[in-house]
Amino acid sequence: MQGAVAMAGPPLIVLILASSWTAARCRATLSLFFLLLGTASLVIGVWRGVVTRECVVIAACGLPGLLLGQILGAYLFVRIDAQKYRTISILSVAATGILVTIKGLVPYF
Repeated sequence: MQGAVAMAGPPLIVLILASSWTAARCRATLSLFFLLLGTASLVIGVWRGVVTRECVVIAACGLPGLLLGQILGAYLFVRIDAQKYRTISILSVAATGILVTIKGLVPYF
């Protein structure tokens, strides 16, 4: 899916959250998937010469936000029930899809 339409995340998130897996298993599976996908993208990008010094600086600037999000997510995850976790996750995917669609359509208006 990543190569075909450049969006591996949302379909996989919806598929996994629709399963009968526990919330912890869903979260762990998605975390591993995105770690592997990100690592593969980075390795291929470096190998193909696409990753520049500017890319590394931008990524480094985003690292504190990533770490804060991980810490906040871990803190909240143990404090909400599985149904709320699934609802929040699905709503996040839907909101992101709506925003991306709007952003993509804006140049045409």
